[in-house]
Amino acid sequence: MVLQYESLTEEQVLYCFNGVGSDHFPIDPHDLIFKRPAKRHDVLYWIGGDDEDRKYADELFYKECLEEVAKSKCLFRWFYRTAAEVYCFFLFRLGKYSFEYGPKVDTWEELKARVDAAKPGILSAKKKWRRYGGIFLGLCWVGIPLALCLYFA
Repeated sequence: MVLQYESLTEEQVLYCFNGVGSDHFPIDPHDLIFKRPAKRHDVLYWIGGDDEDRKYADELFYKECLEEVAKSKCLFRWFYRTAAEVYCFFLFRLGKYSFEYGPKVDTWEELKARVDAAKPGILSAKKKWRRYGGIFLGLCWVGIPLALCLYFA
């Protein structure tokens, strides 16, 4: 039987939650209002599977992000919605590079072993992302909302 997100404890979920993204940038999407969806998304990526499983994880993440936006204060909804759209735009296109393709894990021990085996690579990727990703992400955070405002003005 394949391991399910719902069967994990909060401690186990946090063990799998790597927060890969923009932790070097002043605005981290996970720390805004998307931490709950991001945790589930990370676990589903670690559990693995085929391309349909990855697409399911991405679509579920997007849906849960929009639910969080709907619950947010009205004043910030436009910002959070823009953040969700930009974040998911890149996730849908780049997620295939970090998804665990292959057999799904059946137990917590298998999932933990998979996470442990990948941690050195994640830390290395985060260092590179901190170095080069900030410029790109900064342009996206400023450029895309600005372009939308100018387009609809």
